[in-house]
Amino acid sequence: MLVNKKAVSTLILIILLLCSAVFGALLSYLWVMANYYNMPENTSMLITENAVFPNFPNLDFTYFNVTILNPSNSVSDVNVTAIQVIAESKSETYNVTVTEPEPLPFMIRRGTRQVFKCLSNWSKIAGENVTIRPITPSANISIVPYSCQTPNAKLSLQPTFDVEESVEYFNLTIVNSGTLNLTLSDIAVLGESIVNNVTPPLAAPYVLAPEQSATFKCNWSWDWGKIGIRNITITVKTSEGYEATYTTNELPGAYLYIDEINFDYSDTTYFNLTVSSSQYSNATIYLKNINLTLINEAPITLSTIPPLQIIPISILPNSSFTIKCLWNWNAYRNRTMEVSVYTKQGFSPQTKTETTPSDVVWNVTDVSFDLDYTNYFSVNVTNAPCSLREINVTQILLNGTAATIEPSPEKMLNGTQKMFNCSISWRDFIGKIANVTVVTSEGSISRLLEIPAVGLKILEEKPVYGDLYDPIINVTIPYINITISNSKGSLYDVTIVQIVLKTRNDMYLIYNNATYLHDNNVLYPQLRPEEYAPTGYPLKVGENVTFICSWNYESYLTPEPITVTIYTAEGFQASRTWTLNP
Repeated sequence: MLVNKKAVSTLILIILLLCSAVFGALLSYLWVMANYYNMPENTSMLITENAVFPNFPNLDFTYFNVTILNPSNSVSDVNVTAIQVIAESKSETYNVTVTEPEPLPFMIRRGTRQVFKCLSNWSKIAGENVTIRPITPSANISIVPYSCQTPNAKLSLQPTFDVEESVEYFNLTIVNSGTLNLTLSDIAVLGESIVNNVTPPLAAPYVLAPEQSATFKCNWSWDWGKIGIRNITITVKTSEGYEATYTTNELPGAYLYIDEINFDYSDTTYFNLTVSSSQYSNATIYLKNINLTLINEAPITLSTIPPLQIIPISILPNSSFTIKCLWNWNAYRNRTMEVSVYTKQGFSPQTKTETTPSDVVWNVTDVSFDLDYTNYFSVNVTNAPCSLREINVTQILLNGTAATIEPSPEKMLNGTQKMFNCSISWRDFIGKIANVTVVTSEGSISRLLEIPAVGLKILEEKPVYGDLYDPIINVTIPYINITISNSKGSLYDVTIVQIVLKTRNDMYLIYNNATYLHDNNVLYPQLRPEEYAPTGYPLKVGENVTFICSWNYESYLTPEPITVTIYTAEGFQASRTWTLNP
């Protein structure tokens, strides 16, 4: 039997083609129906069919397109209020609400699809795996998302802030760590462009290829005092719409201020300026120069000691430094001046306004009330060496009542001081506030002071010391005498509880017992002898007592001073300073 092989082959081919068509139709059916498998009846569905992020050569980070289908088997139209983008590796979610050509919210009719141009910059999700889905107000809508990877673009920002050099600029290194060319177009700080203040300039297209970097000098002051904050955000933009941001930690910086200006009334050729750095500073300040400006005159740069123009002076955080400013102010009396301090790093210049001394500078330098003599007190008046003329002391008042003064009236040349004895009874003011006013030809000065209720004194004008021999124990004891007086004008008896003797390097407490202590001190009479109440040694008004204190004085026969202080239970004290010259 003859067989037509050609016909058989053709038949087999036809059968295979039919099987392929049937199998392909089945696969297509399963592919489409998979979305509706187990879908509840009477349910609407939205399918995110596609998402397109503009890639090279038309790279654009300002938008992306999303296609959403409402299939014909949905039971209703669906309202889309936003398009959600989820960056998987960052676990971050972004909702897009601005779209073209149709704005959101938008109703997608059943059996139709809609392409949305999402006007949202996608720089933050560049190179990320993302999932995109529509957002609807209804919880009964079945959503099919779309997943893809965005084009891989990435700029890394590495700013450098060198506070030792300058706060008027910083360096910014930009690294292209993605796979696409990016064209740098702008650099901004705190949202404001500084593109015109960077070197090299970005005026021409500045293309940064993958794995390349570029460093720019950004001339922008990051001084705390100017920007008012301690950290900043830097933004770099490209022509393609890509944006990279960097927020710093707390920047290094300092708050500088002029603490005080002091004139030396004995020398008109200079004044002292104290400059301080705040406790909130975290960087060292380097002073560069100091300017002085008088009203209606040009500023001048002052010579200083130490010389700032040669060696800038450093000031650490929470510290101060005093500078001697060489400027003869003798011819500029009673003038308003402004002093400005400048730093090497460009911190905001600090200015302090001060008035130069007047033609005559005088003061009440001491007022003394002695409770043993309540019929007069003394006042010390000084006419400073810088005064341009003499003063005439005409009257001294105590609480508004004129005292009889000696000498009176008295002319005082510049550079002189005088003690005035003021005769007036002031016993009624003991323990109260007194107002002493000195009247001169140049005006008056008042001093408020409290006249103490107790006049406690150490009477020895010079130290009394020596050696005592104790025949009982056959020991020679070195001693120092301390005589204490409670003035006859005192209002109260007092109780002496402690005597302290202080040298430059040591402090000795004279205790209450008569035995040898760790510092070999013995006291007689005792501060708390048995016959008295255990509160100390009582000293009545108008009485004196001499304490013999054992103390190795031989170790202190030097020009170095020693100070003795007496303390009472009532809170009064008295001190005296001597030197034990050999």
